[in-house]
Amino acid sequence: MTYSPEAFRRFLMDYTSKNKLISGEEFSDQMLADARDYIIDDFNTSPPDSIVFSEENVPNNLLYPGMAYYLLESAAMSYRRNRLDYRAGNVSISDQNKEGEYSQAANYYYKKYEMAKAKLKVQKNWEQGWGCF
Repeated sequence: MTYSPEAFRRFLMDYTSKNKLISGEEFSDQMLADARDYIIDDFNTSPPDSIVFSEENVPNNLLYPGMAYYLLESAAMSYRRNRLDYRAGNVSISDQNKEGEYSQAANYYYKKYEMAKAKLKVQKNWEQGWGCF
């Protein structure tokens, strides 16, 4: 399956009709492109050099968890910077307090990405006769 921003948004369920508390998508098309470039670069520069992916041939089962990790970690950092706790009388408000949930989700996808990356690198090494790393 070829990558498309729309297909990735379905994977992450990041589209307007599902985002009840924000207007539109959470991650812009440019953010998706940046995440995609980052994950492809990460895979290509991680040892061993068994295969090189480009935008045209990277498998989605590697790309999607990696992109999700990148985007959710970035969002967690934003929420960390913008968190605001305040009190008004007996009411406490913690605005932008989503860092923990986003960090936890980012960690989940990071593990999935790293496992997929290692599995694919080992497979390609075996196919090329290099053995395991």
